[in-house]
Amino acid sequence: MNVKRKETGIIYFILLMLSLHGICGTTWAQDSSTTLEGVEVVSRHTFSDVIPSQTLNAKQLERLNSLNVADALRYFSGLQVKDYGGVGGIKTVNIRSMGSQHLGVYYDGIELGNAQNGQIDLGQFSLDNVEAVTLYNGQKSSLMQTASDYGNAGSIYIRTRIPHFIIGKKDNLLAKVKYGSSNMLLLSAVYERKFTDKLNLSVTLGTLTSDGKYKFRYMRKNTDGTVAYDTTAIRQNGDVQTLRIEGNLNGLLQHGSWNFKAYTYQSSMPWLLT
Repeated sequence: MNVKRKETGIIYFILLMLSLHGICGTTWAQDSSTTLEGVEVVSRHTFSDVIPSQTLNAKQLERLNSLNVADALRYFSGLQVKDYGGVGGIKTVNIRSMGSQHLGVYYDGIELGNAQNGQIDLGQFSLDNVEAVTLYNGQKSSLMQTASDYGNAGSIYIRTRIPHFIIGKKDNLLAKVKYGSSNMLLLSAVYERKFTDKLNLSVTLGTLTSDGKYKFRYMRKNTDGTVAYDTTAIRQNGDVQTLRIEGNLNGLLQHGSWNFKAYTYQSSMPWLLT
């Protein structure tokens, strides 16, 4: 009995040593042969505005069939568009009833200003070559801004279109003709030229004429409440002629881009010159 117990104990001891040797050998082999290589994770930074903005892109602006930026802004909520005098009148925008002088207007990143009265006439800017119009309740969520940007009650950013060309094509031409009431005639054209893969040119031309004549009811009453006269009159001396020319020279760099812009706008009322 003692011999059998001794043999059984020796067998258990041998099995235990073999199992421990197998575990230690496996652990040592894994520790010595397994190496972890470096992993590089690449991801684009997702940026979101702190305050949501309202944007109309080029396709949406085309469906609206608006004449200028002021007409497109009517589809934004939270602002008020004021129109002074119809086709040739100034068109301003204010947000939260703080006045148009508290609203910043940026055209391709350039802040627009008016030394005469501080109001920007948004009726001067056509939508023919506009890529997007964005409205911010405050200012955009960007650290690279001037102090005046942070002081605005609201901001409107107008971004013009960068020319895109089909493969094998170097020229684009778009012409429009619109006719409306008061003999309003609008002619506009956009011409784009591709010089190289890194250099292109776009020229926008627009002209608008209107006699400004429209009918309106003209009534006057006496002191006793009776009607002195009630007639239909026609507005006079409301004719206007405008001309807008814009040129953009766009170029690409190795790690960026550059843009040269020239813009002019002329508006006249012929009855003032006679």
